[in-house]
Amino acid sequence: MGAMGLSERVESVQRVLAAVLHLGNVRFHDTVESGTPHAAVTRGGEASALEDAAHCLQCDVARLEAALVVKKEDKLLGRVPLNAHQAGNNRDALARTLYRQLFDWLRDAINSELAAAVPTADEGIGGAGRG
Repeated sequence: MGAMGLSERVESVQRVLAAVLHLGNVRFHDTVESGTPHAAVTRGGEASALEDAAHCLQCDVARLEAALVVKKEDKLLGRVPLNAHQAGNNRDALARTLYRQLFDWLRDAINSELAAAVPTADEGIGGAGRG
């Protein structure tokens, strides 16, 4: 990638890939708080996976956790909690989206670099630009 002018982006690519991998290690369990069942991140090694993913994504751990375990925050309904299975699906959807966005960006960046490297008819071998 460095030879293609992407070396300044390598760290960002690595951070996103690491975040995707860390997200895959986040586990949830069902709990009941104030009579309402909801998902919570299982503490232990998995909690550090959440912290590591948040660090890689450069976001707040609590906000990432809330994004995974809450369906939405609605003015009328307030927080709509997810169960552990739904939170796992939410985590997987986030990981897939991050990976897809990264892949799309890489594809576009590589294609742009390759297109810029292709000689035009004037520059190529036997092109009209030869003296």
